[in-house]
Amino acid sequence: MADRLNASEWLLDRRVEAGDGDRVAVESGGERITYADLAGRTARAAAGLAALGVRPEERVPLVLPDGPEFVAVFLGAMRLGAVPVPLSTMLTGQELAFQCSDARARVAVVSSGLAPVAGEMAAGAAELTDLVVAGDGTVDTPVGVRCRRLADLVAGARTTASAYATWPDDLSRRLAGSHPFSVVNAGIGGNRVLTDVPNIWQGIAGIKRFNHDALTQPGVRDVILLEGINDIGNNAGPNGAPLTVQDLIGGYQNLIAQAHAAGVRIIGATMLPDQGNTYYSAPAEQVREAANDWIRTSGAFDGVIDFDKVMQDPSNPVAVNPAYDSGDHLHPNAAGMQAMADAIDLSLIK
Repeated sequence: MADRLNASEWLLDRRVEAGDGDRVAVESGGERITYADLAGRTARAAAGLAALGVRPEERVPLVLPDGPEFVAVFLGAMRLGAVPVPLSTMLTGQELAFQCSDARARVAVVSSGLAPVAGEMAAGAAELTDLVVAGDGTVDTPVGVRCRRLADLVAGARTTASAYATWPDDLSRRLAGSHPFSVVNAGIGGNRVLTDVPNIWQGIAGIKRFNHDALTQPGVRDVILLEGINDIGNNAGPNGAPLTVQDLIGGYQNLIAQAHAAGVRIIGATMLPDQGNTYYSAPAEQVREAANDWIRTSGAFDGVIDFDKVMQDPSNPVAVNPAYDSGDHLHPNAAGMQAMADAIDLSLIK
């Protein structure tokens, strides 16, 4: 018997690796979902739950009707090593609150069609901190319980899986024409500069993994650093304290020092606007703008790429240009990824 068996991986990844990716895994309401598509949805659901800090063995109540979203979230929780707890959509708010409290759940996923019941559940669940809502609409939650849209959490980069359509991929294609360089994408979705994320999907702090993941790549000369928005969006300062701009700048200075000690140039990239995303708030925006100003003006980096300026909505600079928005108001679509790659001055890369 294997030392480690993840049921989600066994049900999905095994089939995809066996060449069954194009076979239908789920059929619902006229929608036919292949194993490959379901594996992608499941991975995005797992990453979304991980972004909320869901940990292995933690219980995640699901109050969802039968359908593709239920399957993806159920398997996504299992992929994390968490325990999905399906609850009947026929229960009352008080009954659901009891179940959530009994499970000691911090995160629950509900259908927007159950908004009044879900609100009552959130008000009575003792340890609930995040209510993830599937479908259109929101739920009125009490103070201390954040309402998150499932669509925002699972959006990710919103580029086609395995299509090589991220901005590092687009940059690599630009360099192929005139610069004999390779691009290694060491980015991890949800990763932070300063603090470890409490799950296996989003990695240890950037200041810890930088040497292994970037500076020891064979022949590395330049690093483009685009990181910090997950620190800001989670208000994740050192030692559990709220994040300050000086904390984040200190993290950047740490990374700059590591790069220079290794003889590597480091190019700073400003963080993208995110109004409309669950990360956005007025205090968070102040930190983002202050950190971006430091990146632009401090002279600490060996070069600067102003992704913030490239991706701004011309009529609302704190939001992503709608033409580049994947739908979660933070991550770019394919056109936005290309715009980011096109904005990089190739003379910065030596």
